[in-house]
Amino acid sequence: MMVATANLWLVLLVALTAASPRAVPDAKRCGVKSRSLCEIVSKASKYDKKVVVARGLYAVSPEGGFLMGATCEVFVSYSKKLDKPTDPKVQAALESALHTSNVVPVVVRGVFSVAPPMGCKPLGAGCVPYGLEVHEFLCAGE
Repeated sequence: MMVATANLWLVLLVALTAASPRAVPDAKRCGVKSRSLCEIVSKASKYDKKVVVARGLYAVSPEGGFLMGATCEVFVSYSKKLDKPTDPKVQAALESALHTSNVVPVVVRGVFSVAPPMGCKPLGAGCVPYGLEVHEFLCAGE
């Protein structure tokens, strides 16, 4: 039953996201050079085990958080390993956005990884082929 619930939440979240496209914070407003999560995943072997600054959507479900591409159908397992405190303004923007939506545009810095062959990264009760260990939230909200 737990797997069915997790899959239902994921399907609902995808449907809600598709129905209401969101812009991700741009590099100019953020003040950092970043790549879209879609671009990173499309060149996954190039970025495997590398620190990346990624733009995408942070989504929250009852099973936890994950990252999605804003312009492609990509899901990336999310784990948080902050190596420095999040800027209070960014933290406030993230919390504020999460009060009104379960999907928030973000720019994050972290280590991207590709699951080994026949393996996967956890995503709720399921799994996906990519993961991002987030070290810092750089921007949040639109």
